[in-house]
Amino acid sequence: MIKLNKSKIPKILIDKGIPENNKNCLDYDEFPDNFKTGEQKFKFKNKIYADKTTIKEQLKTDQNNKCAYCETKYELMFGDGDVEHFRPKGSYKQERDEKLNYPGYYWLAYNWNNLLFSCERCNRKHKGNLFPIKKGTKRIANHKSLKLENNEDVLLVNPYFDEPDEHLGFNKNIVYGKTEKGKKTIEVLGLNKPELQEKRREYLKLFQDNFSTVSNNIFKNKSLISKTPVVVYKALKKEITKSEKNIKAFKSDKGQYQLMIKSYLKTK
Repeated sequence: MIKLNKSKIPKILIDKGIPENNKNCLDYDEFPDNFKTGEQKFKFKNKIYADKTTIKEQLKTDQNNKCAYCETKYELMFGDGDVEHFRPKGSYKQERDEKLNYPGYYWLAYNWNNLLFSCERCNRKHKGNLFPIKKGTKRIANHKSLKLENNEDVLLVNPYFDEPDEHLGFNKNIVYGKTEKGKKTIEVLGLNKPELQEKRREYLKLFQDNFSTVSNNIFKNKSLISKTPVVVYKALKKEITKSEKNIKAFKSDKGQYQLMIKSYLKTK
């Protein structure tokens, strides 16, 4: 997970999202008890908040075609990926084994700052409706308590508004939490599940191999032994340039698992 930046809010969320949000808030005001028990539920329109040609594509562009959480590239994901609500829109859980609590953060269903692009593994298999906050702190109950939003002590790293490297670190391909928030994020998103560890291990090995490419290619080329220093220097420079390009691609934010790569480089 790396720091991300939000682009300009898509027009569809202004033209269609705001009216839908206003309607939901009015509905809640009319029947608050029904929504609190889950007897009455909001009907969210995914054709607005997850519009493929605007919302989803813009989020993918903002995130370099990667999952906001695990940094897996879109083309390597299982499925088409999801437009995910950081704060769950319909209902929420503090812990995985507890029942659903109603309502969710319904007033943020069409809020650009609450939307991310996520792989189905992170969103559906792991995070789902989980949204833990620090025990003993207050959760925002409804749209009337919006002032609490910035004071909610959330135990989940948001790459758009947090600095992920303050909460998460890597020992090779294994992610660890530097803070309580980081540790809970790893648990909620399953960031140390075996299949994800293996993907990161393979990617790290590819990156490490680029460091040894220069010396290996030079020493394997026995014909250079009899060459002049100038010829050897040119061959070495060519290999270094090629390796630098490869390493630069690995280090780019467009590459996978950048927090892991940057953590690895700090040890070198």
